[in-house]
Amino acid sequence: MTDYKNKFANMMSLFRKYSSLGKLLSISLTNQFIASGTNFALGIYLVRVLTPQEFGMYGIGSAISLFLSGIGNALFLTQMVVRTPDKKQEDKIPYAARMFVSLSMFSSLLLMVGLILLIVGWRLDYGIGNYESYVCAVVAAAVSYLTKDFFIRHAYNQRQEHIALFINTILAILMSVLLILSHMFQVKINAVIALWIYSLSHAMTAVVAIIIAKLPVKRVSINGIKKDLKELLNGGAYSVLAHIIITVRSQAHTIILPFLLGAVGVAEVNAGRIMISPVAMILPALTQLILPRLSAARASKLDGGRNEGVRYSAMLAVCVAVYSIIILIFYKQAHDILLGDRYNNLNGVVMAWCIYSLFSAYKSGIEMLIIASKKFKEQVVVNLIGMVVSIVLVYIMSKSYGAAGSIAALGISEVVVILTMMSFRSSEIRTN
Repeated sequence: MTDYKNKFANMMSLFRKYSSLGKLLSISLTNQFIASGTNFALGIYLVRVLTPQEFGMYGIGSAISLFLSGIGNALFLTQMVVRTPDKKQEDKIPYAARMFVSLSMFSSLLLMVGLILLIVGWRLDYGIGNYESYVCAVVAAAVSYLTKDFFIRHAYNQRQEHIALFINTILAILMSVLLILSHMFQVKINAVIALWIYSLSHAMTAVVAIIIAKLPVKRVSINGIKKDLKELLNGGAYSVLAHIIITVRSQAHTIILPFLLGAVGVAEVNAGRIMISPVAMILPALTQLILPRLSAARASKLDGGRNEGVRYSAMLAVCVAVYSIIILIFYKQAHDILLGDRYNNLNGVVMAWCIYSLFSAYKSGIEMLIIASKKFKEQVVVNLIGMVVSIVLVYIMSKSYGAAGSIAALGISEVVVILTMMSFRSSEIRTN
């Protein structure tokens, strides 16, 4: 009788565990659906109202802003996520406050650099004066996105997924309001206006997030910030370097295509990417949910969380594979719904994005384990190899096969990164 009671108790314990995880996953998926869905809807709207030239310029500006915000992400946000589990419970909130103050200093520096570039461009007559609004919008987009994203990461770090959901819901509402107002007042949308709508909606959302979080920033000391920055730079320098390398590797098409095919070539690639975007909504949600748990597994499990990393990789890859099969079967219907009558003959581009996304999804679980294990130097080496492969192949394959060739080249670089990561992991296992 006692055995049956123990078995029943174990079953109930497992049920509660998986029910709790299922609830968190549903909140996280809803959260990401709103966050990515907002950007997805914005992309569909812009691909229809902007000319290919303007849509390409918007894509280039978005890529630059994400690169700039990614530096702050690598230096502060990712470091905060992987280092918070090591902090004492009573220091976790003050630590987040110190990270926010440090991030604000970085954002101010970013704005100053943007202003200096504008002044230098005007003085030396490099023609940048013709793009002052574009440059300002790109920098503003980077800072506003980074600030908003800090509070999303903070909410996940505190296991307050519902707060992250609320913040992203506010963003969706504000962006929708700005788009509706621009339509009501018959504002002619171009790349600059689109970037400003993106920036303003994120900035206003960040203000709401600051009010909600109530971080004890007034109690932050300079000595505390100096201590944290010293700790961050130990792994943060490699993390920033890894981000720069990863961005160059993953955005090689955005860097090279304007010189070979112009902004219109970038527009075709981004239009094709919209077709694969729905499944991409799921991946960041799972990443936000998984990374803090991988960090905890790294500290508590004998295998350092390796098994979890492999399982997550397989799960992400299966999600992408199922979606890719569906989108390729119903390509024409999906194209008409998402892109309308523009950007025809994107079959090859969409197929290339499907293959790239599959490899990228599988890579994500392994890469998250490297980040959770704080092996930032290893991350740099792996992605440096992938970056060289990506740049060379994107240039060669873009010249031969156009936009589709550039994305196929990115897919090959993902395979190289996966194999290199697995090689590092195997060497580590043999050493241990």
